[in-house]
Amino acid sequence: MFGIQKGLRFLFCLAVLALAVRHPSPAQAIKDGEVLIHRDRWGVPHIYGNSIRAVAFGSGYAQAEDHLERMLRLFLKARGELSKVEGQSALNQDFIQRMLLIAEIVDANWGRVPHASQDFYQAFADGINRFVDTHPKQKLPWYWKVRARDAAIYGGFTILRNGWGVAMRESGAGGETQEGSNAWAIAGSRSLSGGAMLLADPHLPWQSDLQWYESHLKCPEFDVAGAS
Repeated sequence: MFGIQKGLRFLFCLAVLALAVRHPSPAQAIKDGEVLIHRDRWGVPHIYGNSIRAVAFGSGYAQAEDHLERMLRLFLKARGELSKVEGQSALNQDFIQRMLLIAEIVDANWGRVPHASQDFYQAFADGINRFVDTHPKQKLPWYWKVRARDAAIYGGFTILRNGWGVAMRESGAGGETQEGSNAWAIAGSRSLSGGAMLLADPHLPWQSDLQWYESHLKCPEFDVAGAS
């Protein structure tokens, strides 16, 4: 299933109950069922919670705060429904996405995804929905209540899009300009800080569906910072 079980945890870390969202200093005590979002001088969100579910919720909220419309359009594009918003200009892209059956495959296999991963995705979706509920002026006319599966379908889209492009080029049918990337992994035993590091040069254009989002997530299970 596109390696979705692993992708769910890595990309989103999600979850939620109707968690409260505040933007105080990380030095304040964090209560159970609460997530704290602190933005540094560059606007990067540092998200603190007492559980993976809490920081997942905060991640969805922060990303909606930064680029709600762009994220929703990408969800529609992954489902092959972008023409609902952009009209005829998106029909060809929607046709291709429908042929790949990403949404259908995710729906058919959702029951096989570990419950913990389903919770993470749901938390991320709930964070998005909470932002919209508390900021009605930013609610788009075509907004829908985001589901956990919307994020999972987009994960499948990002994985398959490169393979589809390669197939199109090798068949002589065209396709997007070939993309590439390189990365380095450094073990903690070889770094000055003693921490492991993963560096990547994705070779992405300035304007693309795949844009990095920088954040810092901290909970009892992990403390990670970077871009995903």
